Amino acid sequence: MPRFLAAQPDSRLITLPWATPLAEWPEEKLVALPRGISRHVVRFVRVDSEVYAFKELVEHLAWHEYRLLRDLTRLDTPSVDAVGVVTERVDAHGDPLDPILITRHLQFSLPYRSLFNRGVRQDTVNRLVDAMVVLLARLHLIGFMWGDVSLSNTLFRRDAGAFAAYLVDAETGELHLRAPMPGLVVTILVEEGQSIKKGQVLLILESMKMQNELKSPRDGVIGRVRVKAGETVEQKQTLLSVM
Repeated sequence: MPRFLAAQPDSRLITLPWATPLAEWPEEKLVALPRGISRHVVRFVRVDSEVYAFKELVEHLAWHEYRLLRDLTRLDTPSVDAVGVVTERVDAHGDPLDPILITRHLQFSLPYRSLFNRGVRQDTVNRLVDAMVVLLARLHLIGFMWGDVSLSNTLFRRDAGAFAAYLVDAETGELHLRAPMPGLVVTILVEEGQSIKKGQVLLILESMKMQNELKSPRDGVIGRVRVKAGETVEQKQTLLSVM
């Protein structure tokens, strides 16, 4: 029996053919919707009135992307909604299958290839670029590093007379912890590659003769540590990344 972890449990998912590689799922379970380029197997699956996007990938990437998408939702940033991860899948012969990341399909959205295949006017191209710029600016403001930033990892949806852009693929992303104020790095309590828990103190920053504990916003793994103890930092300077 596969293991389900879901922020939004849906018991209807249990009956899906988890013992079958995603690329071989029966057509009657799938929905033919436009999708962007991906290095992984991606399928759209209808469960009653809901449509989900399923992506098959190795376990550590599935968890990483799930957590980052949940972070983006918590930070009110335009992105697809992460529903859950299904692990411990095995096929009919008992051989292990990769986990599946489940996200909710963004209704009325299209990848850029579908928009351009139909032919678009110059003013539409300009609005698409504007939407992408807004998305990148919002990601920058929350300290999100989008390693796979590209049109292929973006969905567009009409928003009145304009377009809104949404991040789809967060697999190579990182959430950066930034200095909330100028100060002196007193102590760094973690190292690169270390597993951490939500609320764990990561470093001590001294500012205006007060020592401030900077804590992790979630469970994860420390990526790059970009400062050293004894270093003076500016407000909003990146201190380290949480993956």
